[in-house]
Amino acid sequence: MTAANLPPPQMSLTDVNRFWPRLGLWFLFFLYWWLAYRVERIDLAVPPNWLYNQLNDSQLPEIVTQFVYFIAGPFSPRVLRHFIPLWVGWRVARGLAVSVIRLLYDLPDEQVAGRTLERLQYRELPQVAPYTLKQANFTDERWTLPLLMVGGPGRVEIEADNAIVTELNGRFRRVLGPGKHSLARFERVHAILDLRLQERLQTGVKIVTRDGIELETELGITFRIKQGETAPTKTNPFPFDETAARQAAYTQTALAGGGANNWQAQALTTAVSKLRDYVAKQPLDDLFNLEQNTAVYDALRQEVITQANSALSSAGVQIESARLGKLTVTNAEVTDQRIRYWQSLRANSRLLNFADGEAEALVTIESARAEAEAIMIKTIVEAVQRAQQEGRLDATRKILALQLVELFERMAKDNEAVDPAVTDIHRQLRQINRRLALE
Repeated sequence: MTAANLPPPQMSLTDVNRFWPRLGLWFLFFLYWWLAYRVERIDLAVPPNWLYNQLNDSQLPEIVTQFVYFIAGPFSPRVLRHFIPLWVGWRVARGLAVSVIRLLYDLPDEQVAGRTLERLQYRELPQVAPYTLKQANFTDERWTLPLLMVGGPGRVEIEADNAIVTELNGRFRRVLGPGKHSLARFERVHAILDLRLQERLQTGVKIVTRDGIELETELGITFRIKQGETAPTKTNPFPFDETAARQAAYTQTALAGGGANNWQAQALTTAVSKLRDYVAKQPLDDLFNLEQNTAVYDALRQEVITQANSALSSAGVQIESARLGKLTVTNAEVTDQRIRYWQSLRANSRLLNFADGEAEALVTIESARAEAEAIMIKTIVEAVQRAQQEGRLDATRKILALQLVELFERMAKDNEAVDPAVTDIHRQLRQINRRLALE
């Protein structure tokens, strides 16, 4: 229903608040009529000739004739001419009122302004079908439809997934849920709120780490107006908290270009801001590790949700979930540098592993050598003890010399691979060992 084809309003005489003022106006009207009649001093006993001739020709009874003579006096042109100033004044006053309303509310023509004036004279219009408010058309129609521009009285119908916030004289008045409602005089619809679960996505989000590296990602959130303690039902599928709805309706952020963000845009803006704040405290290495650790990555998203909900508590909005895209380094040089760094880490790791293996091998060799020397010493001691027991003291010296030479020979043989100069020493020790064995 547009502003041009709104049906003219009908007055309801059942409204007690309107009855007595109108009764007083009718009393003043008839009093003025009676005064005009008395001022003209019309003699009812001498009726006008045209009326006298008409009544005589009709041959009506005398009592009817006298009643007609009595009525004809107040309706005499001499009396009715006193209503000309009233009629002219009423027309002028109404024309001025219509012009003022048209200029004040920037209405399209005088006809629409006249109907708006008539509508403002009554508190509500029960005979008019309610106007269905739609969020998609509200932005445009609030500047063209008199019911939305000027306000009530009027009836509106709110869809099941919407709620509205109204104002009176520029101040908040009430929150109305789905259904049919009557607006009071000058009660305007300030905002229409979508009660459904909302989803927003922002791509190309620029964030900077603690070590000054710029990253790019995307952030998606799902959110809604707080539903309070009421659970959804079949008859009320989209419950909401009235305080939260009021807060959301008045949540606006001024933009640099002169526009403003509503509660829906504010939710995404706040989530992106909290993501930037959190990343600014983290080094790049930790953030890249997040992509490999699902638990820590989920903790990052949960941190964004918690911080954003805390900031949006006064806006009546609650974020249900968040989705964070892959973190990408925007600077190619930084990426190449990190690849070289990771390659060097892997190379160092391989060298360390190799060094650990060699060290372990050396420890094993030294341990085996120490064990062999211990066995050799034990053998020498046992041989000397047997020689002493058998009374062969000269053989003791020979056994000791042979065992020592054999020990030195084994040590030289083990060190040949490390130091080639030991080869000559090993050869000399073999010769000494042969001579001792021949003696």
